[in-house]
Amino acid sequence: MEYERSKIADLFSVAQKAGPFGDLPATPGDLDPQIHASRNEGTQPFFLTCERDTLIVTLSGEGFVDFLDSNVRYFRVTPADYVYVPGGTAHRIRAEGPMTQLRYKALDPGGETVSWCCPECGAELWRRAFDATSETPQR
Repeated sequence: MEYERSKIADLFSVAQKAGPFGDLPATPGDLDPQIHASRNEGTQPFFLTCERDTLIVTLSGEGFVDFLDSNVRYFRVTPADYVYVPGGTAHRIRAEGPMTQLRYKALDPGGETVSWCCPECGAELWRRAFDATSETPQR
């Protein structure tokens, strides 16, 4: 999916284009950190693991950021909440209605993995790893 970046970010508009649980870049490609926008509704069907640290900012709506295999199980989020996600930590978004969020990533984000887990026991069922530096995460 090709996406043309703007020099001025209308974050809510970019989030609408991203669709559910997609992260679309909202800033020019040479800025560090990169800001990605998404619009979520419901529970993300997969867990995301980023090689490098990220920061999730909630702009609108309410929900949770759930963690897998972490000493912190979840954070409840409302507008203006920030959640720091250490690199290598599997997490997912669980929105209670429409929710718009930003994700701050390094200019060179490294590898990312999406994994689907059994809702009953938490066992990993399937995963896909990719290089987020050269491949658009939304794809």
